[in-house]
Amino acid sequence: MEKIVLSKTILVVILVVSIAVSGITSAGVTLQFISGPVGSQGPKGDTGTTGATGAQGPKGDTGATGLTGATGAAGPQGPAGATGATGAQGPKGDTGATGLTGATGAAGPQGPAGATVVAYNNTNSQNNLGTLTTTAKRIANVTITAPSNGFVVLTANVLAITTGEGTDVVLTISNSTGTALYGTFAGKVSGNATVRTLWPMNAQIVVPVTAGSYVFYANAYQDTGYETPAAEIWFAYLTGIFYQT
Repeated sequence: MEKIVLSKTILVVILVVSIAVSGITSAGVTLQFISGPVGSQGPKGDTGTTGATGAQGPKGDTGATGLTGATGAAGPQGPAGATGATGAQGPKGDTGATGLTGATGAAGPQGPAGATVVAYNNTNSQNNLGTLTTTAKRIANVTITAPSNGFVVLTANVLAITTGEGTDVVLTISNSTGTALYGTFAGKVSGNATVRTLWPMNAQIVVPVTAGSYVFYANAYQDTGYETPAAEIWFAYLTGIFYQT
């Protein structure tokens, strides 16, 4: 087998050389070989060297989406965020239900005592006390014994009668020294000299006192400087009430 291969090679070389020398552009050469029997396969030759890397092929299609992985474990809690701005005030809510009644409060301090002494005098209350002059006439009196500091309320009531419209009657309340504490007037300063007129009169005053005994008087007299000197006093009544402070 090696001889046949070598003979074919020599013949091919000779043919090529002959064509090149002679300048012949074409030649027909007929070679005939007599094939012999095929020999057995020779041993495997050595592996050739690795060729150069070929150019990168085109990008392949995107693969199908893979399955969703399992949820990972929760991470640690992050730090608290900054406080946000205060929101606008919301609308007023409905009125709540009425609360329970509270417990009764403690009793307050005791108030001052009420009236502790009452005195009155209606001497000659049903009788004519006589004609008045311009000098004050005592027509009633009361005695008050005050047990402590307080006030005495004094009230005097009388009926005055004048003859003539030019008469004026004065009613006063005085203390034990005769000093007038309060007074009031009734009558007419001018007019008919013969007309008789009734004049209900009253006077009232509040007098501060300390502990002790007091006498108060109701007094009446005819005022001066008018036309008719006729005046009378009836039904005198004087009341005194003590109030403790």
